[in-house]
Amino acid sequence: MDHGSAPLIVVGCAVLVEAAMRFHPFWLSSAAHLYVLATSGLPSALLPLATFLVLWLVMRARRSRSGLGTGRQGYGVVVLVTLALLVLAPVVTFFLGPLLVIGLGLVVLGWRGRDRALWVTGLVLGVVSPLAALYTFENRARFLGPAPTSLVLVLSALTILSLGIWRLRAERSVLAQTPAP
Repeated sequence: MDHGSAPLIVVGCAVLVEAAMRFHPFWLSSAAHLYVLATSGLPSALLPLATFLVLWLVMRARRSRSGLGTGRQGYGVVVLVTLALLVLAPVVTFFLGPLLVIGLGLVVLGWRGRDRALWVTGLVLGVVSPLAALYTFENRARFLGPAPTSLVLVLSALTILSLGIWRLRAERSVLAQTPAP
């Protein structure tokens, strides 16, 4: 049975959090904008660890409740590798964005779980994250409005959440059709 809805929903929420941290109203002065960037660096760097820790806890709770859950996909290993990456190479998160780390984790989980939706979502996040972290959307896509990075991240999050909710509904319909033992 498929259980890919939980990772998609948790990661969709994480992308929304990143969009909120990156959003800066266009009426802020440049000094205020620099202050927001300086103070949002640490929470942004901790986002991948928090995301995978929440995902691991959700999957463990799901496993204890329904018998479905972590399996051998390596959720705990991804948490440990994310922690090691945060300690040993925090510059990756600061320069290429926390969504890159989350994307890499999704690629690993999707590949190990043979779940195409997870690894494709991870690849998309791996492409969007450096573009957002390096302010490419602000420099090249001003036609998207005053906060193009936030718009792209919100649209990405809504797409991921929609896919996760769609898969959750499919999982529940399969559970409803399965006879009780």
